[in-house]
Amino acid sequence: MPLGKVAFLSLILLLSSFSGCMFLSHTKFSLLSLELDDDDGFPRMHVCFNTSDKTSLSLACPDGTILFSDVYYNGIHNESMYLAGYRTTPSAGKYTLKATDAYKNIVFENELQLDGPDLFLTHVSEDWWGQDPGVSLVGLRLTLRNTGALPAYPYSVIVHDATQSEEAFLIPTVILPHQDQQVQCFIHLPSISSGESVLNISVHGSSGAVLAQTARTIVPSDPISSWEYRWRYLGDNTMSIPDVDWFYAYYKNLKRFDIIDYAAYVFDYTDDSYLSFVANQLLSLTDATDNMTKINFIASFIQGITYELDDPLNESYEYPRYPLETLSEHHGDCEDKAILAASLLHSIGYNVSLIRLPSHMAVGVHLNETIPVYTPYIDEYYFLETTTPHIPLGKVPSEYQGLTNVTVYPISPRPLLIHHWKNATRYTISNGVAYVKVHMIIENLGSAIAPYIEVRGAFYDDENQSYNEQITVVSSLAAGDKRIAELTMNIPPMVSTVLRTQLYLGDVMVHFRESSSRFS
Repeated sequence: MPLGKVAFLSLILLLSSFSGCMFLSHTKFSLLSLELDDDDGFPRMHVCFNTSDKTSLSLACPDGTILFSDVYYNGIHNESMYLAGYRTTPSAGKYTLKATDAYKNIVFENELQLDGPDLFLTHVSEDWWGQDPGVSLVGLRLTLRNTGALPAYPYSVIVHDATQSEEAFLIPTVILPHQDQQVQCFIHLPSISSGESVLNISVHGSSGAVLAQTARTIVPSDPISSWEYRWRYLGDNTMSIPDVDWFYAYYKNLKRFDIIDYAAYVFDYTDDSYLSFVANQLLSLTDATDNMTKINFIASFIQGITYELDDPLNESYEYPRYPLETLSEHHGDCEDKAILAASLLHSIGYNVSLIRLPSHMAVGVHLNETIPVYTPYIDEYYFLETTTPHIPLGKVPSEYQGLTNVTVYPISPRPLLIHHWKNATRYTISNGVAYVKVHMIIENLGSAIAPYIEVRGAFYDDENQSYNEQITVVSSLAAGDKRIAELTMNIPPMVSTVLRTQLYLGDVMVHFRESSSRFS
């Protein structure tokens, strides 16, 4: 993801230039550098400092709320202090960075006046796509300039002309102060006039606030190329869709999740506009009016995509692809095809799921009607095979009949939580006590809010006995959101352990991580 940790404000401060107060104290504190930047979607202040003794460091935002507070011992330290939540623009105003010694004396205080972001659209270009009888607008490339002092996070764009309007999600990015950044989106406006017309464009943040807007006179130009597909189903079928190579590159560069609930690849919302467009392109090729025929036609398209293992030398290896990857590469294995099928069907309103079987994945479709001859496979879902051609909805290949070790992952509103450690640092203080401080990112990959999350951390020995458990709570986490959490746990002496952190929804543990190294 191109969210660089690029510093846009670097302040090397001399003690003589600090605003605020300096007190005579045994503790000596030196601020070596201060940077404001973005850390994977989180706006942060990164500081490097040196202290000669125990020091408490805090950062207060303009309304006086303490954003950060921690204790340090002698030495040079690097610390990240986050100014706001994930992809949230921080408040403009005066931020106060303060250090106090063990006796609460202020040994350093500095105030930073930070103006909010100010975005301008400096350049707009369009992607046009040819189709009978004319051309359609299928993409925008927007160059934004931030003249403010804080990062901005564009979330969506709304485009309309005299007759039609459309909204689409932008590829996630950050616009740092005093920098230009291009953002892109797929947005479909059909039936554009061949002559000049005026396009009104507004860029919005996640809260809906308008960050930038412009009116642009457009003239359709040379269309972009297409991805072409041909397959046989009740005759020869051909479909063309826009070649969105930039969209494919975005998904190709995303890290894969360490979970087997592949609904995460369906829930991702950034490609919603494109997948809805693809599904409707497919339906435009058939005169089907009933659900069975529509679903079987869409399934025939996916069944016709070349089957190819992720690793020909290791059939058990899985590398799940986002739908855009499978469409662009024109091949995939069972889970790739199932993810694509579930995404397309879900985009046009069908109740679907992913069905994981031993060494296979299929799609489940729930209908408010019965299918002649066939019965639901599991949990009222009819079986949809996406790998083998010419297998209709409801028919279960013989090798998947009668299985009991089958898991259903519904594509319905639900939270889907994961977490990873940003860092886990060991400290030893003067009395010999050792502890580990873990900073972690908690992410909701699902499509519904997670109302209450318990984050538990503890050390475990070889008999699975836990030591020094600590718990923190995330009160709620919206779909698509991330949160930073921290746990500090004393290392148990005289016993060999590993460190584990776990996420709980209610009484159910939904994700865990374990250290590769041992502690003693």
